Amino acid sequence: MLEEVRRLMSQVPFQPFTIRLTSGQMVAVPHSDHIMVTSKGLVAVEDDAGYIEFFSTLHMSSVRLQGASV
Repeated sequence: MLEEVRRLMSQVPFQPFTIRLTSGQMVAVPHSDHIMVTSKGLVAVEDDAGYIEFFSTLHMSSVRLQGASV
């Protein structure tokens, strides 16, 4: 899962994607400048309003491109 997130982060041209957490929460990544993944497995995603969501890569259950069918 982490490798897929890193691939999507560096994709050119960037395509927005969504990360689903094990809690069911969906975290949108609107641009590559809005996400950071640390070497210890912590993810930070900033939304367009400037709020930052922090979570562990252990809590990621799926990743999909925005607009893609489920």
